[in-house]
Amino acid sequence: RFHDKERAVFYQADLFLGILGVRYGPIDPRTNMSMTEAEYRRACERHIPRLMFLIDEDNARVRPAQVEKSPVALAKLEKLKSDAMADRVVGFFTTADNLAAQVAAALPQNLGLPKAVATPAGGSTLDIPLPRHTPLLIVVSGPSGVGKDAALKRMHELNYPFHFLVTCTTRPKRAEEIDDVDYHFI
Repeated sequence: RFHDKERAVFYQADLFLGILGVRYGPIDPRTNMSMTEAEYRRACERHIPRLMFLIDEDNARVRPAQVEKSPVALAKLEKLKSDAMADRVVGFFTTADNLAAQVAAALPQNLGLPKAVATPAGGSTLDIPLPRHTPLLIVVSGPSGVGKDAALKRMHELNYPFHFLVTCTTRPKRAEEIDDVDYHFI
């Protein structure tokens, strides 16, 4: 669920980037929605640009343990995907790397911002947008394990002029993660 600082930041977002895979996420008893759905619905209410990426269920390789098991959550996930497809789906992804590449390509294309030249880690030149105002706030949302970190890592590798914030999560810390660096674990 939202903490006050996250809520204040989210309500100022300029763009919502949603990622929907094969799990819905924990349902908040107060809203009867997952965090991702609540953030998506709020972005719709605010009429901010929304870029939605959905897993390609026919071609993605997903471990059975990653698939949503709850019939209630599965129905909610399917409804959310249906609403997103009617709204603003930008692409379908098969892997975290595929998602990252699509997100990296879609941000400049969909923000309609002036371009500047940057040099990605690989050394080639890439046109990327710079915000018209500073800062441009983008919320990246999706259930645990859907590929958010891979997309953010790719944007960082491409030298996007973004500052990445450390956010809160209620999920358990993974072995390779560091508290207050990767997430604030609560």
